Amino acid sequence: MTTPQPRQCIECGASVRPRKGRWLNSTRCWDCAKRREVAVRQVGLIMHRALKSGVLVRSACEVCGSEKSDGHHDDYAKPLSVRWLCRTHHKQHHAKFGPGINAHINQGEKA
Repeated sequence: MTTPQPRQCIECGASVRPRKGRWLNSTRCWDCAKRREVAVRQVGLIMHRALKSGVLVRSACEVCGSEKSDGHHDDYAKPLSVRWLCRTHHKQHHAKFGPGINAHINQGEKA
């Protein structure tokens, strides 16, 4: 069995190697992946607090009108700028467009 070739982090260009024989995060190095995870959690907390306080109101899915919707952030630098998509359309959006601006979170900077 051959060892997979190292890949490059899409954010910092560092070498990304498999951990424990498998690719855990094949597009980001460990540091960039952790930094992104922290940013995603912070934005989620801000959105949750805004929903709870009434500053932000959950809407129906923009595509199909389903009442059960998830908040989608096109840009994590704008935590209260939310698009409401049902789970199916949220997954389809990411499959079609990828992570978008959200992919470039690097110490609070955006692309």
